[in-house]
Amino acid sequence: MKNPGPACVLYNEEFSLLGSNLVVKFIIYTICLLGPGSGFAATYGQKIVAAVLMAEAWSEGETGMTAVAEVIRNRADAAACSPLAVVTAPGQFSCLNRTTSEALYRKYSHLPEFAAALKLAALIYNEPERLPGHAHGA
Repeated sequence: MKNPGPACVLYNEEFSLLGSNLVVKFIIYTICLLGPGSGFAATYGQKIVAAVLMAEAWSEGETGMTAVAEVIRNRADAAACSPLAVVTAPGQFSCLNRTTSEALYRKYSHLPEFAAALKLAALIYNEPERLPGHAHGA
């Protein structure tokens, strides 16, 4: 059986219950495995970021898409905003100059390579430290 990909934390919420002199902390994690048949439900932001990765670097393969993913993450960190906010900001990615993000998603989501782009988008959101550094800090 082939390993479908790395585990990721999709949702992390911490809350406390206060009771007679006792504080109980709960942390809820929703864990998934990325890959076909894994039950992975991508968020809207991950889908749109994956579509931008495809539009910007599909012809360069996974290495090219990874470099673009790192640029998106670096810009998100620098601006203290989400990767979705980065890719949908006016003028940031030319693939969105004359179309909508939803149209871009429809254009690429049916292609087999979209699964790799979606995994990268999930890494951007959930485990950016696992990105390999192809963009060299760009």
